[in-house]
Amino acid sequence: SIMRKLKLEDIYMPNIEHGVNVVLGEGNHAFNSFSFDDINVNTTTEKSDAIISEEGKFLAIASADCMVATVVDIKTDIIGIAHVGWRGAVGDILLKTIDEIIAKGNSNKENIKICIGPSLKKENFEIMSDVKDILSDYCNKHKFELEKYIEVKDNDHWLFDQELLVKDALLDYGILKENLYISDMDTFSEPDISQKDNYLYHSYRRDGEDAGRILVGIVPSRYYGNVLKSLR
Repeated sequence: SIMRKLKLEDIYMPNIEHGVNVVLGEGNHAFNSFSFDDINVNTTTEKSDAIISEEGKFLAIASADCMVATVVDIKTDIIGIAHVGWRGAVGDILLKTIDEIIAKGNSNKENIKICIGPSLKKENFEIMSDVKDILSDYCNKHKFELEKYIEVKDNDHWLFDQELLVKDALLDYGILKENLYISDMDTFSEPDISQKDNYLYHSYRRDGEDAGRILVGIVPSRYYGNVLKSLR
């Protein structure tokens, strides 16, 4: 039942491919399951970069520089989570996720709240001409000014402000400014103030194949107490 006790052992995740496929956590979608430190992890069999749930499943994504955006419809309690790398940004993966949530609940954009966690920021987000050209096409489509989102580093490299591009795309789409939170922390450079490590977050751009992953999750507020109990 929808009011079943939710525990941390049940996690549902998309099967990341840096694409724009959004799947529903219930229904006909198949999942691959495996155990990790006594946690039952269910990943979608098909490749996907976002997952939504009408039944209050615990949704999560592991990332190491890309944006992870949690989405909730405060009217219907339908939730979603999306993995937003630069490919996802230009493919409007987050807008597609919101569209699915709104359609499922027969809701509207004013009811959508979004929280985006730490990610790679402009000063460390270096791109080359191939990505710049793709961004240019995206900006032309949305009638955005490309120069607002990139800065010349040298002849062959630019710095990309993905945070600003995603923010502008969401506001242009119709998300209310007060319903959007984006962390200003950079996964590449945020120091670990506890001094247990040099950096607070894992970063693929900084550490390459040795990088770990940050797990970001979302659960409806009615289950929050149960999740806290399961963490103890």
